[in-house]
Amino acid sequence: ASPIDISEKQLPIDFVPNGQQLLVGFVWDPALEGRVSVGDQIIAINNISYEQIQLCDLVTKPSVFKTQNQLTLTTKNTKGEIVNTVIERK
Repeated sequence: ASPIDISEKQLPIDFVPNGQQLLVGFVWDPALEGRVSVGDQIIAINNISYEQIQLCDLVTKPSVFKTQNQLTLTTKNTKGEIVNTVIERK
């Protein structure tokens, strides 16, 4: 097992797969309140569609979550509103 680097910067939200959708699983940064909420669907990341995902692709393809320090998320909230939000590792 490799050691865990606790000083590594993390994204302020976690993602979870749900069927063929990618959802916001947890929001760590209170500054995102009102923009991104748990359960919001991820529509796109850096203008790449994530509306219909395959779990296998998330596991086997290079992860944008590990390689980028800043991401532009397009999410759809529970009201159906589309929101663009820039998140950064902290």
